[in-house]
Amino acid sequence: MNETPAAPLVDLSLEIAASPETVWGILTTPDLFSRWMEGKVTFDARTGSAFRAEFPHIQTVIAGEIITFDAEARHLGLTWGLESGAQAEAFPAGCSLVEFRVHDAEVGCRVELTHSQLPSAAVAEGQEGGWTFHLSRLALHANRSDLEAGLARTLAQWFSAWGEPDEGARLETLRACCADDVEFRDDWTVARGIDRLNQHISMCFIFMPGAKLEPTGDVR
Repeated sequence: MNETPAAPLVDLSLEIAASPETVWGILTTPDLFSRWMEGKVTFDARTGSAFRAEFPHIQTVIAGEIITFDAEARHLGLTWGLESGAQAEAFPAGCSLVEFRVHDAEVGCRVELTHSQLPSAAVAEGQEGGWTFHLSRLALHANRSDLEAGLARTLAQWFSAWGEPDEGARLETLRACCADDVEFRDDWTVARGIDRLNQHISMCFIFMPGAKLEPTGDVR
């Protein structure tokens, strides 16, 4: 007896060092989704909304419809396929189903992605490669978003500490912007903990008088 082969399925999961709320926000806000995907994405955050993603640089348009929008469970489901593009005949608009689920995790969150109802194994293979890349980009965007929320204050305190000659005042500034178990590395030391880092900065004042630490360029 011949068994029917299983339908092609993409099933991926990734731990992300960002809050579940941040990741859910990227998935459900058109401007943030567009920035993540590097295209022009339009939809309304509700079940029944049309979904459209334009990528002019690769002459591709993805189209479908949001069929699940559960903010409480952080579950987003939408149909997915090519309105136009190189594989539009083999992978037409709305022919498959993409589902995102965002879960709490010990550190940050975990995103589960399934892409089902795919028309062929070849299409599934291509989608898996694409989604693997885009989940990595999602992790990067979400992590940066969370870090940037308090970065202006934290960086100002960090650079202020490096310019503070008074050891006691510097210690208080470091405590305001660093975790207790902060680890700092440069060409001269590996300093673990705020007290050790404070000591290292004191040594810099002694052995590198006049040296300054200041930011240049964008935060990376």
